[in-house]
Amino acid sequence: MAKDLQGFLNALFASEGGGDSTIINKFGYVGKYQFGEDALMDLGYFNHDGKKHEKDGKFFQDWDGTWTGKDGATSLQVFRNNVAIQDKAGQAWVRRLCSMGRKYGAHAYIGQTIGGVLVTESGIIAAAHLKGYGTVTPKEGKYKTPAVMAFLKTGGAINATDAFGTSVGKYMAKFAGYALGCCEPVEVQQPWSYPFPPQGKTTALDGAAYIGLPALQGALSKADDGFFPIGASGLWHGGIHFDAGTGTVLNQTDGVRCIKDGEIVAYMVNRKYPEITFPKVQRSAAYSSGFTLVRHRIELPPNAEALFKAEAEKNAPKTCTPDNPSGGVAAAGAAGATTGAAAAAAQGTAKKDPPKTEAPKPRDPGMQMVFYSLYMHLLDFQGYEENPKRARPAYWDASNEFVVGERAKDTQEVPPPPVQAAAEAPAEVEEVGCDCGHGISSEANELLGFFPPETKEWDNVTSEELVHE
Repeated sequence: MAKDLQGFLNALFASEGGGDSTIINKFGYVGKYQFGEDALMDLGYFNHDGKKHEKDGKFFQDWDGTWTGKDGATSLQVFRNNVAIQDKAGQAWVRRLCSMGRKYGAHAYIGQTIGGVLVTESGIIAAAHLKGYGTVTPKEGKYKTPAVMAFLKTGGAINATDAFGTSVGKYMAKFAGYALGCCEPVEVQQPWSYPFPPQGKTTALDGAAYIGLPALQGALSKADDGFFPIGASGLWHGGIHFDAGTGTVLNQTDGVRCIKDGEIVAYMVNRKYPEITFPKVQRSAAYSSGFTLVRHRIELPPNAEALFKAEAEKNAPKTCTPDNPSGGVAAAGAAGATTGAAAAAAQGTAKKDPPKTEAPKPRDPGMQMVFYSLYMHLLDFQGYEENPKRARPAYWDASNEFVVGERAKDTQEVPPPPVQAAAEAPAEVEEVGCDCGHGISSEANELLGFFPPETKEWDNVTSEELVHE
């Protein structure tokens, strides 16, 4: 069987209709693809009466309502007995589910393995046909209607089933890998990642483990060192702590995840944690000045503007006119369509003078966004030496364009700007390195420390000089 749209529909027919295109199951779902009232209403075939779908107190599609006559479907019997109409509805339904999936963010998970299932576009659409997308944004960790989005966002922990016991994950796996061509292709962006995956998981794509679910206490509620935005000391610290307490829920042993794929711009690793001494209390404390700076790019597809415009036009309210009382699109022919002799003439012209191939246009800068993420207080090198089993960052082994430090041999390619004559300042103690104090020296503010000798002035360092592959 071909792994295309028709192959997908054939497989869906075999699973849903059991080979009988006229079937109505015990819950009232009809035909090859087991459509319900709501689906055919979304597609414009049917208008139900607005009453609850119940029979003898149980859920049931009663088909009490009116048929619109779309594609010739004037009644339930006509729809059941006309395979061509059902196939048209099936193709339209796939496109509809595809559009909804992009709207709800389901396609961001394509390529990930969730709950043991490799997520594909056709798998998402099949699972949505089975159970719907359900609740997209949980409240207090609870999904009112768990379905496809709950499965994706909880790493497969919530795997809802239909009335026959078939699960979202099972359908997602069963119908994976079909090339549907139902939507304009969009470059799959790597999903946003949380700092750590839950215990027993390998991906960190969902926040459920952090905030908790009905049957799971969140990691943040287990933190020993304080809670955002107040630390254990009662003072503001403006961050979230990950410690031994959060480590009971999260896998923190393999290192922190980068928020999104990107390029390493610069990083620094302390040989050993530096220490600071507090003279008044005769106490010292270690701290980390290690960091990694990452540059990220997000790009919209080249045809994003056209896609957004088409989606807006599709969802725009219909306007009724005397020539178009139904509010459809038939009346648009007079405004823009070419018909009859004009169409023939246009075709003749096209055959004689084929259009020239245009060179690809440069990418619109407005379709791209560049941002940076900074990771601080990183482990010192001594910590890696003390635990040889600890995984080391892969970018340590990559070639470095520039290394800043006492042994650096590279030189400044761009000469520094001329130094302007400065006002006379009080004499200072001569130090080697770059003054990292805060405020002007005349105010006698405490120095924070010194950069290593030969450090370049930051204002003269371009991002290109710091990038390495």
